[in-house]
Amino acid sequence: MAVFNIQVRWSPGHTRIIGNEAADRLADAEAKAPSQPYGMAAEPTASRPPSNMKEAVRYLKALLTEPEHFESLLELTKYFTTICRR
Repeated sequence: MAVFNIQVRWSPGHTRIIGNEAADRLADAEAKAPSQPYGMAAEPTASRPPSNMKEAVRYLKALLTEPEHFESLLELTKYFTTICRR
């Protein structure tokens, strides 16, 4: 069985994280006027972290196929922590 060392870092809100302000605006707009979900928004979100690297890669590839998420993901990769196999 493969063993992975996964590190998760907590980041406090409103600390100039790229995309944070846009996410806040979108959340506020959706709370004020909920819209019918479509595309990836209609899909259930993951209830747990991926159990293995292949599942994580499949999940990220699925996100990258949605054009509206691509730019955000590129910005987020700056903050991903390293996943090391031990």
